[in-house]
Amino acid sequence: MTRVRPRCGVVSPLAAVVFVACIGVAAPAAAQAPCPCPPPPDAPPPVWTGSIGAGLALTQGNTATTNTNVSFDVKRDAQTKTVFKAQGLYIRATQDGNDNVDRALVSGRVEYKLTPRAYTFGQLQDVRASRRSTTSSRRRSASGTSSSRAGG
Repeated sequence: MTRVRPRCGVVSPLAAVVFVACIGVAAPAAAQAPCPCPPPPDAPPPVWTGSIGAGLALTQGNTATTNTNVSFDVKRDAQTKTVFKAQGLYIRATQDGNDNVDRALVSGRVEYKLTPRAYTFGQLQDVRASRRSTTSSRRRSASGTSSSRAGG
């Protein structure tokens, strides 16, 4: 019986053809770019928006004056039929140590959309204005009406 000894380092022609065919088929598949994913959806607009502010003005000269103010503005719009808005402002001014102006304004408003072009609203407003050297006054008001928006 004859025994065949394997040859080391020699590759049969059939094995070489199979190897090259596998590499040739796999190389283009590996080189393909992945499918582009759709961009993520935009974030929904915030339900609550608003701002705050503060100011200070100091002047010196023939008279010394100090003016301060604080304000806020807030809005809740959940993209439904109802929108809430509120604003506030406080102003105080002194001249040579005497209070000149002391005013506050606060308002709130609720809007309800009837149709895409018409809405109704209710509003409350409180105004306080006083001059320390003379008299104080206070005024409150409430209103409600229906309106239509221009455009379309």
